[in-house]
Amino acid sequence: MLTLADAIEALTGQRIAQAEQPLSSVVIDSRLATPGGMFVALRGEQQDGHDFVADAFGRGAVVAIVERELPVECQTLDTTRPFEWPAVGVSLPLCLLVEDSLAALQRFAAFWRAKFDVRV
Repeated sequence: MLTLADAIEALTGQRIAQAEQPLSSVVIDSRLATPGGMFVALRGEQQDGHDFVADAFGRGAVVAIVERELPVECQTLDTTRPFEWPAVGVSLPLCLLVEDSLAALQRFAAFWRAKFDVRV
């Protein structure tokens, strides 16, 4: 099962054993967010997913990938620079700060796909 630790490892190369929180889904549309899932805030031509992070959390998402800090209630983990996992852990919901949300989603997808030996 996909976990928060997988997401952090895909984005930083660092595996955090204390972050084994399962992720029920990964979505880019906040209306599809599920309890225990991850929302990826993408900037589009008409809409900016960052405007819908609070909605995704309201629908039960526990993690969001974002490009900037937001005025929503969440702990932020900046993956753009070296970090140490807090000794006391983190509280959910959690925002993973990245430089580019689309590139982060692509890295995460490639990381997850590489775990399986399936011909495409």
